[in-house]
Amino acid sequence: MSKPTRIHISRRAVLRGGQAAILLPLLEAMACDGPSKPKSPTKPRAGSTPRRLIVFFIPNGTLPPVWFPTGTEDDFTLAPLMAPLAPFKEQMLIFSGVDNQVYLKGIVDNHNEGMTTLLTGHPAGDLALPPEARTIQQANGISLDQYVADAIGGDTVMRSLPIGYEWYHWLYDKNRNQIQHNGSPSQLFMQLFGDPNLDPEALNRLTLRRKSILDDVQSDFDKLLPKVSGGDRIKLEEHLDAIRTLELGLGNTTSCKPEMPMYPQSYPQPQEDPNGLPLWCDHMTSLLALALACDATRVSTFFIRHGGGGQSFFPWLGMDIIPEEPNLPTTEHHAMSHSWPTQPYPYDNLVKIHTWFAEQLAMLAGKLQAQSELGGTLLDNSVILVCSENAEGSHTKTNMPFLLLGSGGGHFRTGRHVQFGGVPHNRLLLSVANAFGLDGPDGPDHFGDPEFGGGPLPGLT
Repeated sequence: MSKPTRIHISRRAVLRGGQAAILLPLLEAMACDGPSKPKSPTKPRAGSTPRRLIVFFIPNGTLPPVWFPTGTEDDFTLAPLMAPLAPFKEQMLIFSGVDNQVYLKGIVDNHNEGMTTLLTGHPAGDLALPPEARTIQQANGISLDQYVADAIGGDTVMRSLPIGYEWYHWLYDKNRNQIQHNGSPSQLFMQLFGDPNLDPEALNRLTLRRKSILDDVQSDFDKLLPKVSGGDRIKLEEHLDAIRTLELGLGNTTSCKPEMPMYPQSYPQPQEDPNGLPLWCDHMTSLLALALACDATRVSTFFIRHGGGGQSFFPWLGMDIIPEEPNLPTTEHHAMSHSWPTQPYPYDNLVKIHTWFAEQLAMLAGKLQAQSELGGTLLDNSVILVCSENAEGSHTKTNMPFLLLGSGGGHFRTGRHVQFGGVPHNRLLLSVANAFGLDGPDGPDHFGDPEFGGGPLPGLT
């Protein structure tokens, strides 16, 4: 009996129909000669697997005694705040002794300069302007995510995918313009898998009738299935099932997140929907995993809450909402972070909050791990840079809580806790850029301000 003729599918293949254009995940049929190692991480050839970058932000620093591991570089024990990440221990690269040193060269405003300097490696406040004209939101260079996206995102649907429940200044393009976030799961879903011009009311009508955008591509799907391998068939069915499950779930989020005003105006409060933010995180991590699996984007940032003053409450963790924060904070994240370690404070509540952020990170990592592709899993071929604007609540930026999750296709040697003696975080930014075949924006030995150069961090690869 003759074997079925093997077909080759374009890396940009889609299922089309009506209001849908469903990008396909990486399949065996997209390879020329089976799995192969990319010649270049920035321009993968047919049959290769691209590398992806995700930056995941956790606000207000951390609680150092329960964040940093104990033990040796290769034989370490995760601290309590990293307990949700235990399944990914061998895929993590945890850092101690990496400082944000460049922030002191510019405007210093506690949390805000930490945001402006975090991914740019440059001081806050446009140095080309006179001092009186500078503001804390002004950057002096491109942010890491946009720099990598310029190199590897050109032939994707979304060159970069900034995701944020709130908007904040921390992402900058090559012209130092601030980058806005995608905040609506429903709108992002339609950008990725449907008609981006479909208005919200039309989307609601589709949802109410339980009509799926996948209905429009069913004939294309039925024609494709007999032509691919059994493994590809399973992967396609799982992919469409995941899209359909997410599509149905988004019917519950049409109004869970109102339009976000820009900082420094007030943000929507949890009392409007106590479960809105956890649901948003679930849906947005699913959307991000699907977008990366389809190669709709290769670079993303994930921003849940901003650091600094505000109304950052967590009623879904059993903490009451207190609109006017008392002198002894009990439930508001930023206020509580300032009471550590010298004042009385509800330590258990802070641990709950930081653990919840780690759980969201673990949820994202789990969804990437569940996506198999040539060369391993989506997580294997990604680098998640985890970061914060401060080291801890007193605004210090020494021993910042940086970690990497995922090896970037084997670039980084993970499963380690590496310790440095106070090196600038610019060198970590350069190390991540190197993982994508890139030097720094302004030279091979530094990312951002050249005063904080010295090359990539040693011993990571």
